[in-house]
Amino acid sequence: HLLMDKLPDYNLPSAIIDYESGVSRSIQLQDKITKWENNKSLMRANESNYIESLRLMIYLEEAAERIELEKCNLKSLQLHHIVDSEFYFSVEPDGAHSFAVLKEFDKFDVLTRNGEFVTTGHILYKENNKIYVEINSAASVQQDEFYDIVFQNNRTTHLLQHQALNLVQSHKLFDILISNPSYYTNWNSEDNESSITVPPLHTSLQSTYAIDLNAEQQEAVVNILQGKFYPLPYLLYGPPGTGKTKTLVASILHIVGTSDDNVLVCAQTNAACDELTVRLKEFLDESVLFRLYSKNVNELTNSILPYSNYFNGELKYPHLKYLYKFRVVVCTLATAGCLTRAHCNPYHFNYVIIDECASAVEPMALMPIVGLCSTVGEIHTKIVLAGDPKQLDAVIKSQTAGRLGFSTSLMEHFFHFPLYQRHAKRGIFNAKYITQLVRNYRSHPVILHVPNKLFYDGTLQAEVVPDLAELNVSLPKLNKDFPVVFKSVQGISIKPEDDTSSYNVEEINEVMGFIRTILNSNERVKQSDIGVISPYKLQCEFLRLLCKRDGFHEITVGTAEKFQGQERKIIIASTVCSSKEAPSSFVSDPQICTSYHLFPRKD
Repeated sequence: HLLMDKLPDYNLPSAIIDYESGVSRSIQLQDKITKWENNKSLMRANESNYIESLRLMIYLEEAAERIELEKCNLKSLQLHHIVDSEFYFSVEPDGAHSFAVLKEFDKFDVLTRNGEFVTTGHILYKENNKIYVEINSAASVQQDEFYDIVFQNNRTTHLLQHQALNLVQSHKLFDILISNPSYYTNWNSEDNESSITVPPLHTSLQSTYAIDLNAEQQEAVVNILQGKFYPLPYLLYGPPGTGKTKTLVASILHIVGTSDDNVLVCAQTNAACDELTVRLKEFLDESVLFRLYSKNVNELTNSILPYSNYFNGELKYPHLKYLYKFRVVVCTLATAGCLTRAHCNPYHFNYVIIDECASAVEPMALMPIVGLCSTVGEIHTKIVLAGDPKQLDAVIKSQTAGRLGFSTSLMEHFFHFPLYQRHAKRGIFNAKYITQLVRNYRSHPVILHVPNKLFYDGTLQAEVVPDLAELNVSLPKLNKDFPVVFKSVQGISIKPEDDTSSYNVEEINEVMGFIRTILNSNERVKQSDIGVISPYKLQCEFLRLLCKRDGFHEITVGTAEKFQGQERKIIIASTVCSSKEAPSSFVSDPQICTSYHLFPRKD
């Protein structure tokens, strides 16, 4: 088993909980927040400010999560026994917020009506208005009794972020990784010529792995292989549909095929890690590739199981000596933090590759690097960060932390440095440190046009496969040359009391109507071709319930974050409201707007 050190004990200050809940506001805390908010550059001016400001943001985010979870606590309900330790309880209409927020594996305490502890449990899954749970001491639950459910806030991720900041400080990495003087270098484009003319990749590898790469993708693979960017990070920059994941897979395969280097591949979510594993396992066998899970996941891809730490159907944490046998290890950012706690050899991984890095908060992106692959004053791994800062930032709950910049990723911060910016005269990036993928293979040229002009300086090129662009979808008022339909809905945005989310009944009905029309009149369109996106969790929850009710089980419904790294032939976007002032507004947030445009092959 994997032996891990205890996490640092950073108790959440009561003043921060009071501040986030609005109960009271400490003058000292308010002054500190105002200082950082009014001059954000101060937060990265030196190591002390960097650690202090980020630690404050981690606390604010944890407090916001705790407060939201407390709203999910349920009073006076019955636990209905199904079999063994499995039970379910019903959620009344006024508990819509709880139903939307709660997720699989959330833990809770079961209390009597007068507050006495009975047992613990966790959520298995949700369906209709029922939440199915596993109770740890089923014999303690009486069928005719009423109980209170109090949900537990999982602090592990927050404590791992504190651990990462501790390691930045103790390993003296601020001037090496966060604010390296080399980042401020205005590069000479003539120094870049050798990187622009890319030598061909090893022909035997190209045929073996059968991955056709365009010029920019090949440039990225060669530069990653050469590693001349070390010890500075290398950025693979490109919007959805440009083949970032394909390029990363090609890079990993060439590293394995041409060297003895070991690779740690990370992403924010299990879904993104699984996608990378599925692609890699087509070329790497079980002795080379390992998918490391840190907890049970509800939806497992069966083909990944032989490559994972599921042994005979049971999740186990293997010893480090077992992990060292594999050339490529894939895990989430949080799991990488667990490897640090286990004292993984800091020299073991020669590469750390982080996919969708722009959608992770900065301390999370530090986890696979600091401590895990560093010692005092030195980073021992080549760092590759892939993503698109013009897409969605990290999802956070604290508005105060958001104003301080907590949702700004490590990758986005690098774009503020001269080294990672375009050359002032030639308009190109320094290929030694950054490659932009510009050929979009997903979106119809018309759909690509608007975000390309607004957000990408016209650099993107539409390379969509003709049969995708010519997908014949029959919809009223759909112009085959302009595959976007705008539907004005005269509805009302409803925000329940004590809730941060909203929903719109009229829009829900309109979306369901579109789904039925598309599926009933187009034989070539499958349910899995359709994705429904909304910036509001409540809207997504109601749409998800109706899709299940109507038998549309293969239609994916979620916020834009759920579609990171994915695509659908048809995207239906439910904006809920059109006010610029609304939080998470499609209108006011350019990153949400860009994402909605670039996930579909058609709209």
